[in-house]
Amino acid sequence: EGRPPASGSAADFGDKAFELSRADAITTLNNLIDGARTVADRSATVERVLKYKYGEEINSPTLADLADAWDTFPRKRKPSAFHRQNCRRILAGFVSFMKDHYPGSKVLADVKASHARAFMDEEEARKISARTWNVTLTVLRGAFAHLDPNADGYRNYLAKVLTKDEDTVHRQPYTLDEMKVILDKAKASDELMFRLIVTVFSSGLRRGDLCQLHWRDVDLKAGFVSVKTNKTGERIEFPVLPLLHEVLVAARKDSDGKPNSFIFPLAAKAYREQPDSLDRRLKKVLALAGFFEEQ
Repeated sequence: EGRPPASGSAADFGDKAFELSRADAITTLNNLIDGARTVADRSATVERVLKYKYGEEINSPTLADLADAWDTFPRKRKPSAFHRQNCRRILAGFVSFMKDHYPGSKVLADVKASHARAFMDEEEARKISARTWNVTLTVLRGAFAHLDPNADGYRNYLAKVLTKDEDTVHRQPYTLDEMKVILDKAKASDELMFRLIVTVFSSGLRRGDLCQLHWRDVDLKAGFVSVKTNKTGERIEFPVLPLLHEVLVAARKDSDGKPNSFIFPLAAKAYREQPDSLDRRLKKVLALAGFFEEQ
């Protein structure tokens, strides 16, 4: 505040208002330095820096609480169970990455652009699809935008980086002969994939809806399945054809058959924890059927 020295030198003096302001600033700086000397005071120091920088009290959530803080966002409608689980899984993965690679970072304000970029680069190195990469970016971007938009990781990376192109591939449907080969190879090599493939051939369900089918969705006596899809919320119905009937009867023997239980519990667990593992198992079956070389 006030008029600084004409020379700009710290040895010269400005007017009274400037000198009083400079004394306050030096006191504040010394307090910050004193607080930063201990690791235990790291979070409090960050909060004080933010307060002085932006002129108001700004609380930066801890990384450990990131997923729980995401749950508190104000929303027009409640997210589906699948969306909530998927977002929490992504955020937990980011927190784990930060803990392993940047253990000194405790709050969102500690996350630098280089940290966020390194995490997304590591995700890409896992050879995930462009769609999965974009979803991961969107979840992180939304979390930081709500919880700490002043963090360097958000301002200088997450808010600026572009999403990837999601190439649309127009595929020809399998012929009956091709479907038979796929089913034969699946039955001989991977019983779970055989059951999933029979179900998807019978229904056209997306991966998430397929893996998370519940017994309440199935009426074996009436010969119909009625399920509410996760993506659109619409309810679709399809008949239980003979081969699907055999699969469902066999699956019931391997489960408790309760209405809220998953029909394919192992697939539901894999989809929740490691969805890419299902893609790899499917590719192995397709490779055995001769559709492409297994990587």
